[in-house]
Amino acid sequence: MALERLKGLTLADTTLKIARPNDFQLPPPHLVNFVCTGPRQVIPTPAALGNPSAMGLGQISVAEQVAKAKAAAAIRIAEAKRRAAAATVLVLAQAEAKKIGEPSPILVLLNMVKPHDLIEEEEFNEIRNEIGNECSKFGHLVDVIIPRPGEQNFDDEDDDDDDDDDDEKAIPGLGRVFLQYATKEDATNARQTLHGRRFSDNLVEARFYPVDKFEAKDYGWEG
Repeated sequence: MALERLKGLTLADTTLKIARPNDFQLPPPHLVNFVCTGPRQVIPTPAALGNPSAMGLGQISVAEQVAKAKAAAAIRIAEAKRRAAAATVLVLAQAEAKKIGEPSPILVLLNMVKPHDLIEEEEFNEIRNEIGNECSKFGHLVDVIIPRPGEQNFDDEDDDDDDDDDDEKAIPGLGRVFLQYATKEDATNARQTLHGRRFSDNLVEARFYPVDKFEAKDYGWEG
């Protein structure tokens, strides 16, 4: 049809002669539409729309790739910090648990009394009663044990210039206060209240003490 329309067309005073070449052959079937009507319009299918990479739309810019990489790195760093913090908390908790000892009915109070306050009988009994009355508020208190020096431990009778404290150091548990409660629960309750409190300007530290060491009067055990 196109050849028929072009026949007899005049161009620059010249009549065009339109004809097919002698060796003309029809195009193969799969090129018929392309030759005659041009390429067909491609309409994306729903499946292609749901898969951008199928239409060549899956590529992202370098800036977007960098942003995604930074975001992923930030997530990894945050997770690493969280794990490190959790590990630190666990280590500190384990150290604290080791420090305060295995729960038992016996508590030992540190930094509560000073040896020179325990020499005089009257002062010693006053301190012991005061501690007993206060600590009985937290549970069934069975006994209060306070290792004490004798008055002679603080007399310096030799000729040197040093105070004699060897006898003081030899007394197991000197400066400690032992509280014997009826149950572990009573001792635990008492420790939660007493630990960190002040007694006569002294910051008290409360720990659990092994029952076997206490019953053996091993008041100097360090754990």
